[in-house]
Amino acid sequence: MDRIYLSRPGMVCCAGASAEECFDAAVKGSQRGIQEARLKDGRVFRAGWVPAVFPRLKNIAAAALAQMSGDIERARLRWGARRVGVCAGSCDNGSEESLRAHDAYFSLGAFPPDYRISAQSASGIAEWIASAYRLEGPCLTAATACASSAGAVVKGKELLEAGVCDAVLAGGADLLSPTVLSGFSALEALSPEITNPFSKNRQGITLGEGAAFFVLSREPPPGPRPLAALLGAGESADAFHMTAPRPDGSSAALAMRRAFAQAVIAHFVV
Repeated sequence: MDRIYLSRPGMVCCAGASAEECFDAAVKGSQRGIQEARLKDGRVFRAGWVPAVFPRLKNIAAAALAQMSGDIERARLRWGARRVGVCAGSCDNGSEESLRAHDAYFSLGAFPPDYRISAQSASGIAEWIASAYRLEGPCLTAATACASSAGAVVKGKELLEAGVCDAVLAGGADLLSPTVLSGFSALEALSPEITNPFSKNRQGITLGEGAAFFVLSREPPPGPRPLAALLGAGESADAFHMTAPRPDGSSAALAMRRAFAQAVIAHFVV
């Protein structure tokens, strides 16, 4: 199997508007961008939003993709638009559009004239990216909850290995909407304070929105040395519960074993 290389990422989230800013925030333990989120029933949580200049899913994705437009154009010119695919992970499915439309319907008795049900299609984000960057290869969306973006990268890898594509724009974007907050609140998964992982005092998670993308290819990107290579990937689906994994972690361990086996990394025990 040829080695698959990753370009520098384009990314944005509440911690920063670039990979460098996000890394700096992680090193410093910054909690910038995490704000109060209040549901209609009065419950209060903490959540991470990107700056208000990026209020919609497509704008969040566009902010990340703009950082790597040179890499995308280089791939399109190098291999041709039909040989460059798009694999995007997202769970939003146009919730901001549906919320806006339904608020109008309940208050005015009619949907806004510019509302289309197609805005709620899971394929919307990938189709928009392909159109914006004039890419004509396979166009796929992964919507598998928290694994969506990882699944999109794995699918991009498989398209390269199968010879279907010479490059794939892969990654994901998600929006933090009232629907998402209400759903995770119903699961009793949200923390009223900023999340405190690996602590006996933890109370739940802190949700956040953002986007990150890479160009995957079998050729190293320009530069003195490649930033990263994707050596292997593993997936599993235990169907144990609608929202919960197996308590013993066996399915997660299986995915990791498969990834390490594919990458030919032997020193791993689970």
